[in-house]
Amino acid sequence: MDEFEYLDSCHDKWCRLSDARRSRMQQTVVDVMKTVSAIEGDGFAGWWEGMLRSGDADRDFPRVIESFRLAGLDSFADMISRTMFCREIVAAGIASEAEEFQFSQEQEQTLSRFDLHFSEKGPDAREALLQFLPRKWA
Repeated sequence: MDEFEYLDSCHDKWCRLSDARRSRMQQTVVDVMKTVSAIEGDGFAGWWEGMLRSGDADRDFPRVIESFRLAGLDSFADMISRTMFCREIVAAGIASEAEEFQFSQEQEQTLSRFDLHFSEKGPDAREALLQFLPRKWA
């Protein structure tokens, strides 16, 4: 098993733990991996929709930002923070059961640029998480 397979294995195991049972290091891995995966799959608008539909955005958003910073991924944290404008737009779309979220053209361009940049840098995030893994067994 290489180090990235080990990362995936630890992530899968730690996702099954309740939030209260995870160490801060484990929570960092879970937050970063889930966020990167969600944004690579559905973009920032989709990630915000998931956060808002879960009902825990107020609690989870600051923790996710902190997790990226703990992993030394400040540029990722900054980018996520800069998508805060999505929150109200996505919430309004959810409330009205709209087919599409009502972003301006400028906001759409920003999201497209951020989605692309975030997806291109996803491997950097995974690599940064290796420091949080327990030592492998012999």
